[in-house]
Amino acid sequence: MASGPRKQERWNLYGTATVTYDQKSGRVTLPADWEDINRHIAKITPNPEGEYLELRNAHFYDEFVSNVRTALKDQDLACIQAILVDYVGLTADLQIDANLRVIIPKRFRDIFDNSDQAVLVAIGDVIQIWPAELYEKAQQSRREALRQGYQNIAKKLIMGVSHEEEVEVDESQHWFG
Repeated sequence: MASGPRKQERWNLYGTATVTYDQKSGRVTLPADWEDINRHIAKITPNPEGEYLELRNAHFYDEFVSNVRTALKDQDLACIQAILVDYVGLTADLQIDANLRVIIPKRFRDIFDNSDQAVLVAIGDVIQIWPAELYEKAQQSRREALRQGYQNIAKKLIMGVSHEEEVEVDESQHWFG
């Protein structure tokens, strides 16, 4: 019995890891427990703010581009062009080998400057690849935004309230002081 092509599955990764970045080759090795993504073809795109690189499963990249286009519907022409040309348009193909190694294309390596460490942040289908110094530098402002944002959604998260339901929040209760 002949087997058909293997069904492509979404990455379902969550976590953070600090790994070695080889400045000469641009090589980064992904954590061993992310083994379900080996031998995948991926897409890599520099974050528009220049802080990190975004690694995505190539099989679902068109869905991402469709989401970008939908988000751009109400934007002005200059914004649309900037996002499509200087964000989506800079995307490159990337191979993840059987040892979970990736080689970052030369044109994207400037972000690492003299860094020999990378921080990988996996969020579902996306892996952010940060130079360790930039990750740490941005961490304080991210944590402050987390504290503020979490206070706004904590009750919904804890109570399991769907986004369609209205929730009255008693401001006198501080669950997470």
